[in-house]
Amino acid sequence: MSCKDEQIYGILWNTTMAGITLKEPCPKYQKGVATRFCDEHGEWEPPNFINCTNEALVNASSLLDSIIANETRGQIQETVNNTLRLMKNLTSSRNGIGAGDLSSSLGVLEKIVTVTNATGFPIEKEVFYAVIDNILSPNNSNAWTTVSKETEKDPSFLLKNMDRFSKITLRNDNITTTKFNGSNFELVINRAKIDETGIRFPDEQSNNVFLNSEENPTFLKLKKQASNATKAINYVAVLYKTMSDILGSDSKRFIRSDKNVMMLNICGSLILSYTIFISSVEQTSNEVACVAITAIIHYLFLVTFFSMLGLGVYYFMSITVTYYALYVANNFQSKSRVRWFLGGIWGIPVIITATNLGAFWGKGYHLKSYCWLSIESGSLYLFIIPVCLISLINILIIVSLLRVLFASSIVARSSLQRKAS
Repeated sequence: MSCKDEQIYGILWNTTMAGITLKEPCPKYQKGVATRFCDEHGEWEPPNFINCTNEALVNASSLLDSIIANETRGQIQETVNNTLRLMKNLTSSRNGIGAGDLSSSLGVLEKIVTVTNATGFPIEKEVFYAVIDNILSPNNSNAWTTVSKETEKDPSFLLKNMDRFSKITLRNDNITTTKFNGSNFELVINRAKIDETGIRFPDEQSNNVFLNSEENPTFLKLKKQASNATKAINYVAVLYKTMSDILGSDSKRFIRSDKNVMMLNICGSLILSYTIFISSVEQTSNEVACVAITAIIHYLFLVTFFSMLGLGVYYFMSITVTYYALYVANNFQSKSRVRWFLGGIWGIPVIITATNLGAFWGKGYHLKSYCWLSIESGSLYLFIIPVCLISLINILIIVSLLRVLFASSIVARSSLQRKAS
């Protein structure tokens, strides 16, 4: 079977055998490679444009990379503001934007926040918020689904960077009232003395209304507080109106990422191992049961440490490799690798535990008083050695991360207090 010639989205997809993924250059004015899978029945699946990005956006992202890597010093503020204006135009399409442009836009926004945090240069906030508003449009829900599935840039990625930008804004003591009332999100930056007045967000004049006018709009109200504060407080309030549409029915506060999955593995293995350890480590009366308990605890503790190694390797690929080999790192982050991490995290300890059990069966595998590996017979070394190696590797990874951080212009221009933190 084969999929027949078909032209769609400006690309001619030539006849392809079933079970094959065809690669073609991205449409006009975009960089990258589009893919399309011909299924086993000889039917085309929808094209995948996750790696197709507008050329202007790619160039803007490269300029920001140069600024962050200290290769470009001049015109930083102008570069950032020009990039924001470009993004506002690119993301304002009523038909929505593609998955590749969405993913790249999220990455560029993160870089802009990073540069703003390091340099302190003011940017065009209204344009920044307009880009956020465009990205949060329900017209982009299909692109969000693809990006969330194939990369780590889910909606929480956007929320995190909005939070970072808000904290940067709040550092300024001379805050001026800023209001943004968009179609997809609202924002207020202001100062208030809470012992003199309360805070209501959004206010009565906002566009935050439901389709059903009989329902009350969503709002938050902080009543006047009994406080003797000498200074007004700075605050940022944000309302995301379309987040539930973007998250989709399958993803509506569980928001997953490779890091979260590996962190959950650490927690799960620790809970299981400690539960078994506390409840069963003294059950030495039954030899077979004690051997099983020892092996299970050994295995789960190894899973915990290999989970820590997995996180270390993930950060190494995401940060250190990004600094020295941007293409390799971007390829690594372009889609989830969690299945490979989980395979190693849970698979390698099986080999070590089984080897240890076979080598020391009937030779003092566990202690006489406890169901745990014996130092006298040497079985404990097959726990100590992997743990020491993992610790050493993670220390080396930490050193490499610190070298990258202190080699960047972002940290080099920071205060001593920020460098220490």
